[in-house]
Amino acid sequence: GAQYEIDVGAARDEDASDWVLGDPYARDALLQVLQVVVAPEVALPVAIDRLLLRGPSPSGVGVRRVSCRLEGRDGSTLVGAVDAWQDGTCVERLEG
Repeated sequence: GAQYEIDVGAARDEDASDWVLGDPYARDALLQVLQVVVAPEVALPVAIDRLLLRGPSPSGVGVRRVSCRLEGRDGSTLVGAVDAWQDGTCVERLEG
């Protein structure tokens, strides 16, 4: 696994309160972070099997600590999980 930090909702002029499922730019970063774990292979995210949102509004801003892990492989398909933590709480998890 690996750990990183992303800054959610920062440096954009958009109104984050309109984002029903949270920051789409941060979510894209979460999708891409698993690439670091499988390097030097090239991996492109194709699906999220399960998205869990917890805690405060997912549209909130701030720094989130991100951890990711490779959970399995089925031929050329890689399966992983990514957790985003804010203030000691896992606020978002992507699985699959």
